[in-house]
Amino acid sequence: MNNRNIITWNSMITGFVQGGRPNEALELFHDMHITSCDTVRPDKITIASVLAACSHLGAIDHGIWVNGYLGRSGLESHVVIGTALVDMYGKCGCVDKAYEVFQL
Repeated sequence: MNNRNIITWNSMITGFVQGGRPNEALELFHDMHITSCDTVRPDKITIASVLAACSHLGAIDHGIWVNGYLGRSGLESHVVIGTALVDMYGKCGCVDKAYEVFQL
């Protein structure tokens, strides 16, 4: 596609996650972040999908980076993102961190 926007990026990333291909979802998010950083910024759907990919893979390092990105980007915390964070931390074995996010 020549004209990529947040909807098309989110559709592809979410599709990979839901299709059981979380590695490809993370690769696509990386591509989005690198190639479209001036034109398209991740939104709450993007972040929730990427966190779901991290959950499926047990990729705590990626999940921590995404959580940090939330703070750096100024993206507001949302119920969907909070739930995805709790899920990711819990599935990656960081129950204390999951509970901490839940308390916020």
